Order: sequence, then structure tokens, then C-alpha cells
Amino acid sequence: MKKPITYGMIGSGRVARHLQHYFDLLHIPFVVWDRQTQTNVEPVMEHADVILVLIKDDAIESFLQNHPLLLQKPCIHFSGSLQIQNAQSFHPLCNFTDALYSDDFYPKIPFVVEKGRHTFSDIFPTLPNPHYEIAPEHQKLYHALCVIAGNFPTLLWQTCQNHFEKINLPKDIFYPYIENIAKQFIQNPENALTGPFARKDSKTIASNEASLEDSQLKEIYTVFKKSFL
Repeated sequence: MKKPITYGMIGSGRVARHLQHYFDLLHIPFVVWDRQTQTNVEPVMEHADVILVLIKDDAIESFLQNHPLLLQKPCIHFSGSLQIQNAQSFHPLCNFTDALYSDDFYPKIPFVVEKGRHTFSDIFPTLPNPHYEIAPEHQKLYHALCVIAGNFPTLLWQTCQNHFEKINLPKDIFYPYIENIAKQFIQNPENALTGPFARKDSKTIASNEASLEDSQLKEIYTVFKKSFL
């Protein structure tokens, strides 16, 4: 029987904690090193077969340059936008929060792999996750789209919550609303848009814009109107 791969995880942030939990669930062997470890990284990674560099994007390249012995093994990072010679991108399409997720969620996380040296099956032969390859020239656009889809709605929802409180409405009043919007989009994305933008109701749109005169949302509303109508 082929010896299972032992992974060397570098870092202690959110992604590292989630991945450690996932590997524990699947009984996948790994070792961990971070800045608080009272030893050099090379001895800790000595028995690892694959190096997973799970630190901040702007620190990955310099870290590997400063520890060239690690480059004798396949080095993988989880950044969606970073492209460097010494490590390949395997991006998990997921938002990793402080709290761990339910056990059945982790196998559903898709990975988008920078096409090149290693395939997903090379690096993670025992993971059941869906995975896709992307051409390197498309990687930065892919990540920008991820940021827009995953973060812009959250910023808007946070701002809307603050405004709801200012007009004496509970901040969670629209949770069922946005939950249903997400559900409808997943079920039928082409027909999920509703409201004045779907109807091209110019009078209602103008009224909305006027009501937002003293809000930072006014400019956002206007940009969406100009872009999508």
C-alpha cells in the first residue's frame, strides 16, 4: 500500500485552522509550523512530502526565498491571485471565518488550481473536493470576481444594517430577505433579479436615488443604475 502523503502546514491563521480540522476529520497526517514555534521551519518540515504555505499573500514569496530547502518539495499556496515561480496556487473557493464549519461542509469546497506543475490529484489524492484548473492568464480576473461576489454584498449588507437601525428597524429584519435572494439565485440565476431594476421602473429608481441623498449608498446606487440599465 502506498504511503500516505504527510503535509507540512506553514501558518496559524484561519485557513490553516480550517484545513487542520478538515485533515483531522479525514485522518490525513500533517505537521505544523508558525512564527510562534520555538524552532526553525526546516526541521519541522523534514518529514513532510508537500509544503502548504498558508500565510499572508505578500509574505509567501519572500518566505520561500528565505527557506530554499523547502523548495526541494512541492510547495502549494492557497492564494487566488498570487503567481510566483516557487509555489503553485490551489485556491479553495470559500470564505474562512473564525468559527469552524460543520463536518459535511468541507468536502463541498471547490478548489481552483493554477494549471501547471501539479494537478489536484497529485497534491491531494485523498480529498473528495470538486476541483478545476484555470489558465494562469485568467487567474487574476478569477480572483477579482471572487472578491466581488464574496465581499461586495457583505459590505452592502453591513451598511444597510446600520441604516435600518437609524430608522428604528431591527438590524436583522432583512435576513430572511437576503437568504431567499441567495436561494433563488442558486436555483435560477437568469431570472433571480426582481424589483425596479428587473422592471426598469425609472420612477421608482429615481425615487430611490433621491432618498439616498445623504447616504454613502447614493453613489453606489447610481453606478449600478448606469452599469446595468
